[in-house]
Amino acid sequence: MVLNNFGLSESILSDLTIYPNPSKDILNIELGITAEAEIKLRDVFGKLHYEKRYSQTDAVYLSIAKYAEGMYFIEVLVNGERQVRSVVKQ
Repeated sequence: MVLNNFGLSESILSDLTIYPNPSKDILNIELGITAEAEIKLRDVFGKLHYEKRYSQTDAVYLSIAKYAEGMYFIEVLVNGERQVRSVVKQ
């Protein structure tokens, strides 16, 4: 969390964007800030398929071509803040 000009807290990941969704091969993960980030990909059963730490990045391009079709969850961790988004692999 960071404070805005009015002293109110804002999410560090408020500008997080993941596209295209659904996707066949590449997911673009734009953080909206430049920071150290950890990205995880899990299936609907909670199985971890991908995990990587990135240093000082603002975007990650994640290949999902080898994964089976279905719903997955992208977990993004930045500065102790966590957001989870669902994505569909076609």
